[in-house]
Amino acid sequence: MKKSDQRGSEGGEENSPLSFRGQVPPLRVLILEDEPTDFELVVRALCREGFVPAVLRVETESDFRRQLRDFCPDVILADYSLPEYDGLSAMELAHAEFPQVPFLFVSGSLGEGTAIEALKHGAADFVPKQRLDQLGPSVRRALAVAAEQKGRRQAEEALRQSEERLREAVADGQRLSLELQAALAEIESLGGLVPPGPAGQRPPDRQSCYE
Repeated sequence: MKKSDQRGSEGGEENSPLSFRGQVPPLRVLILEDEPTDFELVVRALCREGFVPAVLRVETESDFRRQLRDFCPDVILADYSLPEYDGLSAMELAHAEFPQVPFLFVSGSLGEGTAIEALKHGAADFVPKQRLDQLGPSVRRALAVAAEQKGRRQAEEALRQSEERLREAVADGQRLSLELQAALAEIESLGGLVPPGPAGQRPPDRQSCYE
C-alpha cells in the first residue's frame, strides 16, 4: 500500500492504482488527498463497507486531470484544501468532463456553510474525516443516485430514438401516399382504366349491337 502511495506522490513516476481482489468488479476510486495516512483511513472505511476498491491517490491538478481521463473512476473522493490544488476546482473539472461520476468531499477543514455551498454546486455528499464511518454509506448512496440517473438518461434516449423512428415511418407513409396519388392522377390523365364486363369480359362494341 505504501509503495503505490509513494509512487503516486512522486512527480517523476506514474501513479499506480491499488486494488483489492474479490469476487465482484472493483470500484474504481480516484482520491484527491495529500496525506498518505488519511488516504489509508479512507480506503479502510471503503473496505469496511464491503466495497472492493481499486484506489488511486493524486494531489496535484496535473495528476488529477490526467488520471480523471486515464483511470476512469467510478467515484471521486477529494479533500477540500490541498497545498497545490483545491477540491472545488477539482469538482468543477470533473463535472465538466465526466458529470455522471459522483464527487464527494472527505475533509477535516470544511465548515458547515462551505459544505452546504459545495453541495449546491454539485457535490454528492460531504463526509468529515472525523466521521469516516459515514463514508461507505455515503458512497453507496451516491452510486445508487448515479445509477438511477444513468437509467433515466438511457430511457430518455430510447424514447427519443423511438419517436424519431416513428416520425420517419410517418414521413415515409406520407411520401408513399403522395407518390400513389401522383400515379393515379397520371393514369386518369391518360384516359383512365377500361372497366371489365360481366365475368371479367369486356363489353361488346357498338357494331355488334346492331347485328
